[in-house]
Amino acid sequence: MPVSPGPRGTEYSASVSDATSHTIVTSAAQIESVLSSCQPSLLHLLPILEELGVRRSEHMTALARMREGTRDREVKEEALKKGVTVVEWAILIDKLQTL
Repeated sequence: MPVSPGPRGTEYSASVSDATSHTIVTSAAQIESVLSSCQPSLLHLLPILEELGVRRSEHMTALARMREGTRDREVKEEALKKGVTVVEWAILIDKLQTL
């Protein structure tokens, strides 16, 4: 089965529908857009966010809406362990809450 390159070096089988593939690409582009629009840019955090499970724009929306205690306990602590600084986290959350 032919394989075509997907976003961020992943590969997708030709059996993946164009609509699903488009949604994945669009979500990745939306996340990159949000991260790059931060001042300073947080685009370098994309691999860490992907490791944490933030792979679609809906995940970013969920982070913004999550109760602070839950977000800090479940996501922030892991993000900090993976190298996100406290200031970067604050910039990200501030940006997400304006979406």
